[in-house]
Amino acid sequence: MYRKNLEVIKLNKYFLDHKEKFNQEFGSALKKVRFSKKLAIDKVSERAVISPRYLSSVEQGIYGLSLLKFICLCNSLEISPSEILEEFIYGCKTNDDILYNHLQGGKDISKNILNFLKKKK
Repeated sequence: MYRKNLEVIKLNKYFLDHKEKFNQEFGSALKKVRFSKKLAIDKVSERAVISPRYLSSVEQGIYGLSLLKFICLCNSLEISPSEILEEFIYGCKTNDDILYNHLQGGKDISKNILNFLKKKK
């Protein structure tokens, strides 16, 4: 149990130390959902009660989101928050490699680190 706690701490520390990269990946995930639903940024932002400019900045990773705005965006996109968040959660049961595959695009996270974390489960 303690070892798993250390692994979670390491992963959370990585996210906190790489906040800008996390915001980019998170924004990209939101944009991917919006594109898959063929929704214009104006329509989504109107439904989420935020400005199109702000949503564009979030999708580009310039800004992060508060929990409240994230929920509003999920409602606007008609998705569950887990559809976005699951990709960033340690120990995700539905796809062991989703975190690696999602973040590896920028080569900012080492496959060796994630393999180490997985072996310690």
